[in-house]
Amino acid sequence: MPRFKKQCPSVEDLHDWYTCDYTTGILYWKNPRGPRVKVGDPVYTKPSNGYLSVELQLNYRSHKFLVHRLVWKMYYGEDLGQLELDHIDGNRANNSISNLRIATPTQNQHNRKRRGFKRSNHLKGQPCWKGGWEVRLGNNGVQKYLATYPCPLVARVAYESAKRFIAKEFTPFIN
Repeated sequence: MPRFKKQCPSVEDLHDWYTCDYTTGILYWKNPRGPRVKVGDPVYTKPSNGYLSVELQLNYRSHKFLVHRLVWKMYYGEDLGQLELDHIDGNRANNSISNLRIATPTQNQHNRKRRGFKRSNHLKGQPCWKGGWEVRLGNNGVQKYLATYPCPLVARVAYESAKRFIAKEFTPFIN
């Protein structure tokens, strides 16, 4: 099943309904479609996953669209179809056009934040039975063993350099 099965509204409809501040990525109502909404009000709702979305009535059915995909379509005039948009700074609510770029699903996963906190994820190495720190890196669903290092800091440096080599410009900002 395709990931993005519903097609975005046309560019003309988007420009009829909304105005967009492309430096902030915020959509504002130009032609409100309800009594509780005024001209100039922000359009989006913020769901639990951090992405801003908007709900539209199209053909008498309610559809939810991600705001960053609508901003992209309004600015460039093209629908992305199955391609994904990556938030360069990792902030899902920052939809400024300078913060968005087209990415494959693998590239988009390289730039995601780590979930949770584990000692091995923080130090970028897994303690192993040999007494060192084992470093592995995942790419395209395959875990690859890099090496075993005597120090967790050396293991982290090795991991980060390998990550930069594989992910290139999609390497997240590592603190």
